[in-house]
Amino acid sequence: MLSLSKRRCDTLPEEIDGCEIDAGFRTILMILRLLNEQEDGIMAALEDALHFFYVDEQPEDALDKMFDFIRGGEEPEDGDEPPRMDWEFDAAEIYADFLAIYGIDLLESTMHWYTFLAMLGGIMAREGALSSKVHTRFMDLKGLKGKELLDAQRAKDKVQIPEKLTLEELEAEAQTAQAYEDEWGSI
Repeated sequence: MLSLSKRRCDTLPEEIDGCEIDAGFRTILMILRLLNEQEDGIMAALEDALHFFYVDEQPEDALDKMFDFIRGGEEPEDGDEPPRMDWEFDAAEIYADFLAIYGIDLLESTMHWYTFLAMLGGIMAREGALSSKVHTRFMDLKGLKGKELLDAQRAKDKVQIPEKLTLEELEAEAQTAQAYEDEWGSI
């Protein structure tokens, strides 16, 4: 993902295979929300996502390359692990921490997705609203009893992420839909 030894255009790409992309963090978050909501079905959501991501033309395997970019070069997460955070559910804490720690108002900022991810990693390594929420979400309740257990369980329940598809599940669903359309055409 982020490299200090590479040139900026290699570290913070603005194109994929010669095709210009919108690499802004807000665009990527909008794409993830769009894919999770899928109001008009997965194929319509995928078409919209590709339209928002690629400025003009799209490379071969545009969908795979978009998901690779969104993951920031990281390998897909193990499907057995619950997600540590959710972009929408944890938005207030992300916003508050960017403002408190970096002095960046995310509602006003334009920043590259990879810059956003690197700064988010710094936030997770500090004590703040987001790391506190994530810590509570994964708190070990063993050894707690009585009122202490009840209070801890209530706090934990309050910060649990509502059921949504993970990036890997979205990608798998998108590839299945794309394969179906390639084989049978669109409906």
